[in-house]
Amino acid sequence: MFNHLFSYRFKQLLKNKSIIFWSLFFPIILACFFKMAFSNLDDQFTFNTIPVAVVKTIDSPENQRFTDSLKTAKNDQQAIFKVSTTDKVTADTALKENKISGYYLLEEEAPLLVINNNGFNQTFLKDFLQQFTYITAAMGDIVREKPEQFSESLVNDLLNAHTYTEKTVYGENEPKSTTLYFFTVIAMACMFGMNWGIKNSSDLQANQSPKGLRMSMSPVNKSTLIFTNLLAAFLIFFGEMLLVLGFIRFVLRVDFGNRWSLILLTCLMSCLLSISLGSLVGSGIKGNFNLKSTIVTTVSVFGGFLSGMMFPDVKYWIDQHAPIIAWLNPTSLITDALYKLFYYTDLTSFFMTIGMMLIMTVVINIANYLIMRRQAYADI
Repeated sequence: MFNHLFSYRFKQLLKNKSIIFWSLFFPIILACFFKMAFSNLDDQFTFNTIPVAVVKTIDSPENQRFTDSLKTAKNDQQAIFKVSTTDKVTADTALKENKISGYYLLEEEAPLLVINNNGFNQTFLKDFLQQFTYITAAMGDIVREKPEQFSESLVNDLLNAHTYTEKTVYGENEPKSTTLYFFTVIAMACMFGMNWGIKNSSDLQANQSPKGLRMSMSPVNKSTLIFTNLLAAFLIFFGEMLLVLGFIRFVLRVDFGNRWSLILLTCLMSCLLSISLGSLVGSGIKGNFNLKSTIVTTVSVFGGFLSGMMFPDVKYWIDQHAPIIAWLNPTSLITDALYKLFYYTDLTSFFMTIGMMLIMTVVINIANYLIMRRQAYADI
């Protein structure tokens, strides 16, 4: 009997093209738009070598020292400047054509920076010149006041910046600005599973659909029908989420980290929670399927907003000032679970989030069963 009910329900749900579109294809389309919109967001914070020219009008030890400092300056073993030595006319032409960010005019006095606009590169060039000027002045003071301490090693120490801090990564992965957006896409996709729950509830209620009428007249125990429908919807929706995850990871090349077993556990719990919540909406709210679907879609989108899908600062504000909302928002719970798997080394907080999702799922299913069991019809 169970196999027959499950097979019948599974084939029946697969014919619902509308729900399949919103739970499978829409998240994929949305992820593609996110990829196009945010693909270069992290690259904006990547340091690139700055093209700069040097124009020498006078050869002097200080000018040569300044040129050598430009050529040897590095940022994490990457050259900071791409230096080219040329004349003033060529440098002006290159500056107008934006081939260089600026050029240094090395005259008898202090070097002079020439730029034609303001930006990060130009600010960096200005700061470098300012630092070199301070160092030169410091060496001049040493020569005048304590010439016996002046040496070549002292010059090298002054010209070469020393780093006294060490970079330590406390997270599982390097922070990425785009990661949170894709986590919210997956979370909202999981919440679209509520439509499967609504479909299950509608097909179990005699006043909602002809299928519900037939099921209400069948001698099968209602708890068996609820479990069979939940299992069939879960297997379909979980398969859809695997396809969504696979597309985002292997086609769009979005990194989710290496904890795939726990990522799949998160998706499994998310699918159960979403379908259960949809079933509760379907059995607890009066109205047709379209009305209930509109309600859960609105809830999903608003939940995505609260979890930082549109503005990440919203999520941070809620976490700091209204954490209870984050703990009661299923979309935020799913986002947090994925976020913690990607960044945290200690997974205690992750399992607390999964535990909260499990508690919500159990409570919702109990409430849904009690509502469905008490339903009776005076006339069928």
